[in-house]
Amino acid sequence: MPKGVYERTEYHQEILRNLPQRFKKGSIPWHKGTKGLIKGYWKDKSMTEETKRKISNANKGKKRTEETKKKIKESNYWRGKKRPPFTDEHRQKMSEAQKGRIISPETRKKMSEATSGEKNWRWIKDRTKLKKDNRRNDPAYHVWRKMVWERDGFKCKINNSDCKGRIEAHHILSWRNYKELRYKVNNGITLCHYHHPRKRVEVEKAIPRFKKLITKIKT
Repeated sequence: MPKGVYERTEYHQEILRNLPQRFKKGSIPWHKGTKGLIKGYWKDKSMTEETKRKISNANKGKKRTEETKKKIKESNYWRGKKRPPFTDEHRQKMSEAQKGRIISPETRKKMSEATSGEKNWRWIKDRTKLKKDNRRNDPAYHVWRKMVWERDGFKCKINNSDCKGRIEAHHILSWRNYKELRYKVNNGITLCHYHHPRKRVEVEKAIPRFKKLITKIKT
């Protein structure tokens, strides 16, 4: 057939208009939510020995370039190894890439379910090996807590309009890192549930402020 530009006649245009449309505006694509091969198709499926043999025979005699070998080696380098921690620069790049990203409640729920319980990479199968905090059953801790509460008059030492919740005895210098100060009354302060810091960063930031509050009590 000779090359060139062909004009469609009215007859051909009418035929094209009457053809069933493969995609209509607003319709959902058949592959939405999938990545690569059809989602879930290859799950729990393995190649038969015959298929493996065919792939092996097909690859016989093939020579890979040095560049290809290098790429394969680099892609498999971390397989089965523990990766080093991310650098501050890398963390900053990841943080900037996630800015402005909106995650729906449904997606958040899926992400949570995918990494909770036995699915979590830190899950310990033998539950007897779990480290338990026995402070609730420690008489010395109960005495220390009561002494801290009595010293502070059973009130949160920050004592402002934001106070709410039960009172709690907080270790100014952490229970974990300062074992020798665990039962020292001067290392404790009474806080309400709202003002009790939970995150490690918040705990460390609040140390100077809590020390000043305790110093005022002494004087």
